[in-house]
Amino acid sequence: MRLLIILMIPTVTMILNASTFGVALPTIRAEYGIGADVAAWLVTAYTLPFMMLMPLYGRLGDGLGKRNLIILGLFVFAGGTMIVLTAPTLPWLLVGRTIQGAGVAGIAPLSMAIIAERFDPSRRGQAMGTWNSVGPLVGIFGPLAAGFMIDYWGWRSIFLPALGVALIAIVVVYLGIPSLRKVRLSYLRNFDWLAVIFLGGTITFFVFYLSSRVITGVEPFRDWRLLLLSILFAIGFVLRERKRVDPFLDLALFGNTSLRRASFASGLRMFT
Repeated sequence: MRLLIILMIPTVTMILNASTFGVALPTIRAEYGIGADVAAWLVTAYTLPFMMLMPLYGRLGDGLGKRNLIILGLFVFAGGTMIVLTAPTLPWLLVGRTIQGAGVAGIAPLSMAIIAERFDPSRRGQAMGTWNSVGPLVGIFGPLAAGFMIDYWGWRSIFLPALGVALIAIVVVYLGIPSLRKVRLSYLRNFDWLAVIFLGGTITFFVFYLSSRVITGVEPFRDWRLLLLSILFAIGFVLRERKRVDPFLDLALFGNTSLRRASFASGLRMFT
């Protein structure tokens, strides 16, 4: 139980930051005088690196240590939050949001990996459920607290609780979770970085295609150059992974029926 409580603390950072920002978005739009498509990028700037880096954190955790990467990610998040708190212009706010997303991307996959690694299979499901229960709880009360804080102290104040929890989490995770393996820097030299670039390019250019007006000035769904680049990166990714003995993302995993169904259900929930 102690391990689960420790892992809940960085999870609170991730959920708190994500759940409170939506409440602040109308206020930020009014302050900067921006349209809905530009404001959407304040969310996308966080979500895009968050989504892209989740598998990267998971794979790097095998060689660099899962606990170590959670701590590193929390430091990155704290740095991004400091930029958001002091951002003088909208571009700097976007930079801070991007760094925040990159920092917390590893919390969920690494926490699940630690639970799977350190709990007996007979208790693993219960442990996962207990750890994950903190998410909905924070998701309920976070926006309520954010509305109060915005009214009294301004929209930037909503980032202070997540920053405080992140700093506490760094200490608690470092002291409370012993590392099971030594850091192997040779793992970085042999890592499939090209596949990471291909996968990142696929996702990034497709998102740019969906909201191209802010990026290239072309109406959404009409800048075919971005869609073509996304397709080319996707082809490069598939060809690369098929040749690798130890691929960044094993495509054979998608042959698992349970994984496909779970991925579809998870995607549908997030979309809804």
